[in-house]
Amino acid sequence: EEPEYAEVPVDLRKAVKAALHNRVDLITSRDRVEDSERKLSISTNRLLPDLDLDGSYRNNTGDPTTIRNAVFGNYGWTLGLTLEIPLERTSERNAMRQAMIELDRSRRSLTLAEDNVILQVRDSYRTLRRTETSLQIRQQEIEAAQKEAEAAQIRFEAGEMSNLAVSDANNAVLRAENSYIRDLVSYEIARIQLLRDVGILFLDDHGMWREP
Repeated sequence: EEPEYAEVPVDLRKAVKAALHNRVDLITSRDRVEDSERKLSISTNRLLPDLDLDGSYRNNTGDPTTIRNAVFGNYGWTLGLTLEIPLERTSERNAMRQAMIELDRSRRSLTLAEDNVILQVRDSYRTLRRTETSLQIRQQEIEAAQKEAEAAQIRFEAGEMSNLAVSDANNAVLRAENSYIRDLVSYEIARIQLLRDVGILFLDDHGMWREP
């Protein structure tokens, strides 16, 4: 079946913005950056000194035989503060350096992924607009060929043109229509490609695409 023409009313700036927000691969890359940031924060905290606060409270009631003979008021409490400054933290420092490397790598990967997505969207958008312009030209060619065929038929009926010329004019209409259908298919492929690159083309349970 001949695909129906479906216009894509979106400019390049909005398409790029939507792609950076919707693409699942970019969301995954951003999650990796956040994971690396958390790992670096944990590794940095492990290098800090350990500060512990201890407290206790006691109340000595003696050795009464009944609760009525208990002696209250003899109590005491203690409070302690312990600061440990480690001198050997080689493994922790190595872990922090590794976390910094991983964070830098994940950030560079995210930047590269974003740049690739922008290039993909721009290329798909240009292809879509190029095929859209080609469709307009094909429509004009069909209209011109149809006028030529109508004129050829009138001249043939008036005895001014041969049957072969009329057949050539009709074949020109057919070629123009075939060229239009080929470009229409190319346009539909470019449209679907743009929707996929923007991140708004989804598949249903039957493996068919579902547009927003």
